[in-house]
This record gives sequence, C-alpha cells and structure tokens, in this order.
Amino acid sequence: DNGFYPRKVEHLAAEYVTRVACGCKHTCFATDKGALYSCGDGRDGRLGHGDNQGYIFPKKVEALSGVVEVACGAMHSACIAQGRRLYTWGSGTQGQLGYASGEIKDINVYSTLGAGSHGAWRESLPRCVFSLAESREAGGVLQVACGPSCTMAVTKDHSLWVWGQGELISALLGVDEKGVEEPVRAQMGGSYLTLLSAGSRHAMALLTGYPPSLVE
Repeated sequence: DNGFYPRKVEHLAAEYVTRVACGCKHTCFATDKGALYSCGDGRDGRLGHGDNQGYIFPKKVEALSGVVEVACGAMHSACIAQGRRLYTWGSGTQGQLGYASGEIKDINVYSTLGAGSHGAWRESLPRCVFSLAESREAGGVLQVACGPSCTMAVTKDHSLWVWGQGELISALLGVDEKGVEEPVRAQMGGSYLTLLSAGSRHAMALLTGYPPSLVE
C-alpha cells in the first residue's frame, strides 16, 4: 500500500541506520555495523539478493559487509564497502555498472527490461568495479552517487569518475548519447571535489581550489 504519512520501518528497528538511498522503485539502507538492507522492486537484480524477486520488507544483502556509503539509480544500485572499494549491481543496459567488456561477457544474464545502448544484461549480486579498485590514480572511493542510468564516484584524490549514459554523462564528458561503460575521469579544471549529489537530470558538487587536507 502507498503511505501518505511517515511511518517507522519496524523491520529495521533493531538497527542503527546511517545511510539511506532511494531508486525508482527500491530503497537501500546501510547500518553502523556495515550491513546493507534493501527492499522494493527486485527486477534486474537491483536489490542485490541474487534474484529478480521484490521484497516488501528490508532484507539483508548477504554478499556485502563493511558498507559505508550507498546510492541508487533508477534500476541499479551502488555502495562503498570494505577497502573503500565500489560495488554495483542491477541493470547494466546503459553501462551504469562500470564493468569492462570482458566482465560483461562473463555475466551472460539477460535483462528483464530489454536492451539498451550497451546490450541487454544485468548483475543481481554486488560486483566490484575493478577498474577503480586497481587504479593507483584513484586510490579508493570516498563517495558515490547515481543518476537514473549513470554512476559517479569521488576518489581519495578528490577527483570525479563517471560512467553510464544520459544527460549528466554527456555534459561532463562531452560524449554522445551512448555514453561510456567504464569509469572515466572528468576534468574539473584543477579543482578538488569534496561533496557530490545527483538527481534525475542534474548533479551538484562542492569544489575547493586547495587539497582538502589543507582546508580548515
């Protein structure tokens, strides 16, 4: 049923929730113990439970631990977990999961929502975005934000990495409507990014001209 007034999520009453993120038809909750819970529409595996089933009540994502940040797109999800590594799951038809072409071929699970610019596939369990994890330049992920069909990450050097499809990606990278399927570093004009948030068709970032460690 729809809720017209705020109600306590009783199934998480015993947990201390530190982060919450909402997608088109799903919600994710991170706790102070590093656990991640999700509920809502489960199509294309966006809940991270290894299936396409929807869940009315929050269910723990058993494949993850040490979660510190979480974000949701329209049909995909992302989180920062142990080792400051970024994990993504759900629909990958617009390249929003950030996997390399070889990784996509290994998945071979077709999307229930049809094909997009980058094929018709999905990942129903959290998978590490290895191109960021192995990048010496990136050095780990501090923040993550999702648009409807794109993902953005702020790394330890306070630079911005983006991938996927849509107006946000086109504006940041100057690419066509097909977008990109692997993380690309966006040019920020020598500024350091300290805070990031994304909406449906826009994004906001807080920038500084000095390395954040030098800013009081």
